[in-house]
Amino acid sequence: MAERSRISILACALVGMLVLSGCAEGPSRPLLSPLGQGQNFGYTERPTGDGHWSVTYVAPVRRTVTAGELRARDTVAARAQALDLAMWRAAQVAQAQGYEGFRVDTRNFDVDVTADSSYPDPFFYRGPLYRDYALWGGAYPFPSYVTSPFADLRSVVTVDVTLTHQPQSGEFVAADTVAAMRRAYPDAEGPVAAASPVAAPPKT
Repeated sequence: MAERSRISILACALVGMLVLSGCAEGPSRPLLSPLGQGQNFGYTERPTGDGHWSVTYVAPVRRTVTAGELRARDTVAARAQALDLAMWRAAQVAQAQGYEGFRVDTRNFDVDVTADSSYPDPFFYRGPLYRDYALWGGAYPFPSYVTSPFADLRSVVTVDVTLTHQPQSGEFVAADTVAAMRRAYPDAEGPVAAASPVAAPPKT
């Protein structure tokens, strides 16, 4: 009975920690913002040749669990969000360079998961002569530290694109891509669009 009560109380406490942590991890700036400037999410881009660009989006950290179905769902959602924002920025780059659209040549995904550190079991205390006790009395049969089931998950996507003046089948119209992403992420640009100017490609 004591073990069952301990597990139930710990489960409730950990769920509460996940909810609060998730709230605290919310982006402090619009999603579609340049990487840096004191934040750990956003986009970067660089020209890789005449009409060729590489665009990377680093997604905000998500609170998740270390394994299981929830972790799998969070991973899929984080990858999808990072890809959407990278495509949005690629469309902005195309428009800024005077192109109607772009073609995606390669997509690279990276998902990094950092597990939380173990923490002291709140039901454990060490008595005189280093004897271990439970708060409800008697010997303590569990480890004094609990392995956290939670982790931070971050997704990074890089798309290498070729800008096109007349998008063909399988290519993306920049204006349509921007419009679709604004519908999907209505608050991603903030009250005022936060997109930074696109760097000019190197002269050849």
